[in-house]
Amino acid sequence: MTDEETDEGELDLSFPLTREEFDAGQDKFKSALGTIGFSTFAVTFGGGKLRLEARFTDDVDTEGLFDRVTEMVREAFPWEEITHDDPILGQLTYVSDIWDAFEGLAEIDDEQVEFRIECPSDGLTEELLERGRDLVQRWPEWKVAISNEIVREMVPLYNEHWRSGDPKPQPTPITAQDFLNRLSIKSVMIHVDGSGYVRYDSEEMFSDHGITVDFTREGTFSAKME
Repeated sequence: MTDEETDEGELDLSFPLTREEFDAGQDKFKSALGTIGFSTFAVTFGGGKLRLEARFTDDVDTEGLFDRVTEMVREAFPWEEITHDDPILGQLTYVSDIWDAFEGLAEIDDEQVEFRIECPSDGLTEELLERGRDLVQRWPEWKVAISNEIVREMVPLYNEHWRSGDPKPQPTPITAQDFLNRLSIKSVMIHVDGSGYVRYDSEEMFSDHGITVDFTREGTFSAKME
């Protein structure tokens, strides 16, 4: 599902459905939307998704608006949750919020880490699962390659431009190991083509930015602040 609200009072939401489900529930959904007070709204179907585009004025109560509309979707278009149980990756559940992806928690570095495989609901192939399993099972090897790239790209950037603003004062340039010790892994994404990224929290070493390390299918890595 995606939700974008702007100062102009706009709402954009999408949700995966079959054509049959959409046809069966669209009248009920539109009737429910009429109780909110949108100035205009359009409900359409395409690409296996329902889409709602709506505009509203200042007199519409926006508190919990997204949750209210989501509940209307659930009531008008009942669906079964799509899950996959994997011996390495655990239970993965299909979601369609920011991405079309199967997501769950995988154990990496003795932590439960958000883990996503980006693909449509019917696109979770054995090849993608094996890519995810490889990262989890061979994490010590992945970690070495990722850490080397972080040290190469991010430590000089920090020492030259960000060290003076660190909330934990650093009187001398930080060492590679001390820098790595301050990182904690936040999430992993595998894209449908086998590329992906690993995201880290950086203890505000770069203000409110974290570190993302992109990787390609071929095994190259690139670190950046994000």
